[in-house]
Amino acid sequence: MILLWFMLLVLVTPANVVSLESDQPQCIPKEREALLSFKKTTYHVKDDDLVNLFLLDPNFDYLSSWANDQNCCNWNGISCDQQTNHVTAIDLYGGLNVIGGEIDSSLAELQHLNHLMLGKMNISRIPKFIGSFKELTYLNLLDNEITAIPNSIRSLKNLTHLIFGHNKITMIPSFVGSFKELTYLNLVGNPISGVIPPQLGNLTKLQSLDLSSSSQMSNYEWISRLTSLNTLTMSGVNFTVEQLQSFKGAPFLSSLSISDCLFPKVDNFFLSHTNASFQSLQDLTLDGNSIHDPLTITWLLNSSTHLMQISLSNNIINGSFPNSFQQTKSLQFVDLSSNEVVESGVPKSLGNLPNLKKLVLSHNNLGGTIHDVLQNLTAGSTKNSLEILDLSFNQLGGGLILDHDFKNIFPNLQVFKLDGNKLIGLLPDLSSMPNLTLFNASNNKFNGISSNGENNRAVVDLSFNQFQGKEKLKATTIIDLSHNNLFGKLSDCFEGFQKLIVLNLGYNMLSGQIPSSINMKTIETLQLRHNNFSGNLPSSLKNCTSLQVLDLANNNLEGKIPSWIGERLSKLVFLSLKSNKFHASIPLNLCHLVQIQVLDLSINDLSGTIPSCIKNITAMVRNDDQKVTITSSSIMRYMFGHVSFLYENVASITWKGVDHEYVKILGLLRIIDFSSNKLNGEIPIELISLTQLVQLNLSRNNLFGKIPENIGSLTKLDSLDLSHNKLDGLIPISLANVTSLSYMDLSNNRLSGRIPTGTQLQTFNASMYSMNLGLCGPPLSSSCPGDPSYSTRDNEGGDKNVGEIWFDLPWFCKGIGAGFVIGFCGVCGNLWINTSWRLAYFRRMDNIGDWLYVMINIKWTLLRRKVLSLQTYSNSRP
Repeated sequence: MILLWFMLLVLVTPANVVSLESDQPQCIPKEREALLSFKKTTYHVKDDDLVNLFLLDPNFDYLSSWANDQNCCNWNGISCDQQTNHVTAIDLYGGLNVIGGEIDSSLAELQHLNHLMLGKMNISRIPKFIGSFKELTYLNLLDNEITAIPNSIRSLKNLTHLIFGHNKITMIPSFVGSFKELTYLNLVGNPISGVIPPQLGNLTKLQSLDLSSSSQMSNYEWISRLTSLNTLTMSGVNFTVEQLQSFKGAPFLSSLSISDCLFPKVDNFFLSHTNASFQSLQDLTLDGNSIHDPLTITWLLNSSTHLMQISLSNNIINGSFPNSFQQTKSLQFVDLSSNEVVESGVPKSLGNLPNLKKLVLSHNNLGGTIHDVLQNLTAGSTKNSLEILDLSFNQLGGGLILDHDFKNIFPNLQVFKLDGNKLIGLLPDLSSMPNLTLFNASNNKFNGISSNGENNRAVVDLSFNQFQGKEKLKATTIIDLSHNNLFGKLSDCFEGFQKLIVLNLGYNMLSGQIPSSINMKTIETLQLRHNNFSGNLPSSLKNCTSLQVLDLANNNLEGKIPSWIGERLSKLVFLSLKSNKFHASIPLNLCHLVQIQVLDLSINDLSGTIPSCIKNITAMVRNDDQKVTITSSSIMRYMFGHVSFLYENVASITWKGVDHEYVKILGLLRIIDFSSNKLNGEIPIELISLTQLVQLNLSRNNLFGKIPENIGSLTKLDSLDLSHNKLDGLIPISLANVTSLSYMDLSNNRLSGRIPTGTQLQTFNASMYSMNLGLCGPPLSSSCPGDPSYSTRDNEGGDKNVGEIWFDLPWFCKGIGAGFVIGFCGVCGNLWINTSWRLAYFRRMDNIGDWLYVMINIKWTLLRRKVLSLQTYSNSRP
């Protein structure tokens, strides 16, 4: 009987009940079919910015898991209820998932949805059936093409989150105020204008409101009725100070951001007699508002006794910062950066904030000495709490205080930035700041480091100073001493740097061999360019298996390029051995560097052929995983927990014949430069498979043969230099299809025939085709056989058979020189060796000289007589 009841229970159990064999919900068939129908209406889109930012494969199909034979509850972006198996959430963001499409009617089948996220999918309309999702609490249609919030959604009374940011909505409908359960409303980035419906004041549960970049709006009184509001963001919205007063009616408002709003000019009387008090305000951001009066800062500091963060960057505050910060003891974060017209120093009141952790005063015109600034900041309680101090890019001068005065200053400081000032003298002992992890004093005029203390720090950037000789400096992760005057041998003492990530000693005068103690597995960037290092590359570098950037250009290194570079340094993205003395052939193992994006072996003594295996460098074939910059990262702990510090690599690259330094777009470049070597053989056809190449430079070698016919496959090529080789044959017609080409040099080869007609090829200067005596057609002045101008010139006795001259001008010039030498030696050599010939020759020359002397005198005498007779005749006439 029990068995019978159990079987009956199984038979009557609905199909949508969770399986007893698994806790995983099972998809309801009709809902799976609805989702599959929706999938058919989507399409592949590409957002290069997001692909680069999140390192996505642009060909990745986010909906590939959406298939007939799979449980839809396991599909990407789909969630189901554990009890009913109904689909309850769709979470798709086209920018990350590389999909787009409209909201298809098939989704109407999903009546139990409570979460719908369809962001950045190019959606232009919201169908009426959305209003039937009675259980919906979260609706996010961010980053689409929607022009209006439709009436159909007014029935969604359970909404708690409504997000229509970055669309094309021009007005807010009044029914939005009827969503009594709404806690989060985001309409950022819409061109909303006019009167905001006062019904929004009925949203008594609203906690966060963002109306940023909403053009011109009026009527803000309703904000004071939002009794639960704690975060208000209205950046880009112009308003008056009186309207700002209405914001303080929200009793629980803790965060207010109104940046880029053209904060109106306020007279001193208003500021002195108006209370800006907010009951609960803790975070105030007023960046980019053209605030110019320092008294405004004082007025804002009085806005709340609980104020913890204030940001007034990118304003035009003139004169001096007010000395009124001490009245807000709760301040933890102060940002007054980029107020370019500030001329004074740092107010003393900033030194009396016992809770201040972060102070940013960068990019101002702060004057005076660094000694006075630090004295003001350490006079009170601030010195014990401060963790981040940024004084970079000001006009501060003088030297840092001496070691014995530097003791116990900022004991909790973790980030100290002084770069871009006019500081001089010695760097003090930093060991008295035991928590200091990042110290940046680059772009100053420091010339040495105090001998006391070891200055152990996680990140040290002292580039672009005037350090001389050998400096003792230790850092655990990043050292940058580039662009100084360091000289002598680099000490072989890097054993203790096993956590080093970046070592940049470029642009100094260091000599000797590269130390073998540089062998740490953690190092990602090693830049030693523009020094005088010599000898072979130490084999210890093969242990640096994390290297991404290896720049040893412009030194005196010699020997063969080690094969272990390709075998062991597989993560290399940038390799430059330019301008050294490396010889022999290019090792085949370099083809194992599949991630290499910039490969520069120019100006060496390399010989042999270009290896055909170069096609294996897949980073120059595929378009995925492109980073805008090439960075090395270091994780540090300060103020807000673990924070990633990114070191942006700077690379010097010969671009279109001129040296340039690249930072911001370095990661987008795909470059091969083998110029100025002794390479021979033909250009390998496999090179043409590197379709992402942006620059190819094979100039000044001994390459021969024809330019590959399908070189036009390199459609992204911006710069091509094949000059000064022995290439012959025709210029491939396919090259005319490379519309991105802005620089090309094919001069000094043996090319012949007509220059192909194309958008780019006729725009280059004729010198880029010069010394190819067989070439004809624009932009060259020489016409080709069959051209009208060609036959005209032929009949006029001009150059005949233009385009069919096959002799090589360099050899012709050499022949003239050799002929002159042989002729000269043949005559003068005989006169030197044969005495009788020499005597006869000089006797003959003497006779010729005597004869010339006599003849000249006779002719001169006859001429004088004739002139005198003519004068006598003229005088005798009446």
